Amino acid sequence: MRAAVYHGPGDVRIRTVPVPKPGPGEVLVKVAAAGICGTDAAEYAHPRLIQTGPADQVVLGHEFAGEVVAVGPGVGSDLVGQPVTCGAGVSCGACPACQRGRTNLCRTYHTLGFHRDGGLAGYVTAPRSICLPLGDRDLSLDTAALAQPMAIAVHAGPAVRYEREWWC
Repeated sequence: MRAAVYHGPGDVRIRTVPVPKPGPGEVLVKVAAAGICGTDAAEYAHPRLIQTGPADQVVLGHEFAGEVVAVGPGVGSDLVGQPVTCGAGVSCGACPACQRGRTNLCRTYHTLGFHRDGGLAGYVTAPRSICLPLGDRDLSLDTAALAQPMAIAVHAGPAVRYEREWWC
């Protein structure tokens, strides 16, 4: 498959890479639509904002939607063929921060498209826990790919209100 692989600042290459296989608790999504975020652009233009590891190569893309085409062990096969939108952040779900709903503070938190391969590719694996089946929501996959940035806007509202109240 073709993928947009980040190699470092100013160096994103369209490369042919193998289609990933879903591991335990994961799904394989055939990507239908993907967005390029301001964070992707910042990673391209500036020195490293987010470290990916020693290889320093990762498929970008944390805003995407598509169809589940395979599942890994522990995931029901009823998802195969379902359109999904995917979150970007992966957390453990069990630590104290996750239990309080503060998954962004999880010690194992990592992000698709920065810390592990993301959706600027033909296919991507993602934990089932961060995929939302679209069901009868009547959303196009183009629109569904915007769910992750929309979630940021929705969650920013309460934070902005809190900051205003705190300062006043």
